[in-house]
Amino acid sequence: MPNFWEIDSKIHYFRNKLNVECSWSDFKKLNDRLPEGYKWKQMMPPTDSMHQNTAPNTTTMRNRKYVSADGYFEAVYSYNGKLLNEGMADIDMGTYNYAPSTKKHLKWGSIQAKGTHGIKDVLPYLIYKNTKNDLQKMYLLNIINFICIFLIIFEWIFFIRLILLFLGFYYHIILIDDIFEIYFLYAFIFFALAEIFLLGERIEFKKYYFRTSGSSNTGR
Repeated sequence: MPNFWEIDSKIHYFRNKLNVECSWSDFKKLNDRLPEGYKWKQMMPPTDSMHQNTAPNTTTMRNRKYVSADGYFEAVYSYNGKLLNEGMADIDMGTYNYAPSTKKHLKWGSIQAKGTHGIKDVLPYLIYKNTKNDLQKMYLLNIINFICIFLIIFEWIFFIRLILLFLGFYYHIILIDDIFEIYFLYAFIFFALAEIFLLGERIEFKKYYFRTSGSSNTGR
């Protein structure tokens, strides 16, 4: 297994070639036949929370995450039995762990086990995501989020300035030249409309980003 300082993007994405994939019917049949102690374990909330982005809702239609008995392999299925893999749902797919994710499989104990899994698997995921396609979509979403935050800040600046303007009119105080007040009003309207447009685009992009592609559920 690679050391954590050796895990670059190439080694990180290589884990997707190491993971095992099969349809839900085959997986269930295989897991039922495994003896106790070797069965795959279903992860329950909150340990499966990072794999719920494509779930229709997280109450009755949660994605189901399973981890192999040794803690290295993962499989994620939708509520209706579709395998969530690369190309199907990159953001929620199961991935191979370079360090076991279940604490009983590391001799040093639970704290070290979680720490090793965090460094070798969780941290690279936060940097590179599950796939290159997943990473590119996250970049676009972050850019949209940044622009929305920028617009909201400026919109509030102009909103506060307009409040001062109306207070000035009410108390017969001239706070600034009238021509600048018009510019402030136009700027507020522009930023408000731009924010509404971008928030709508953000919602549509998230629907696209977090949806499953509808590809086959039989694996790669």
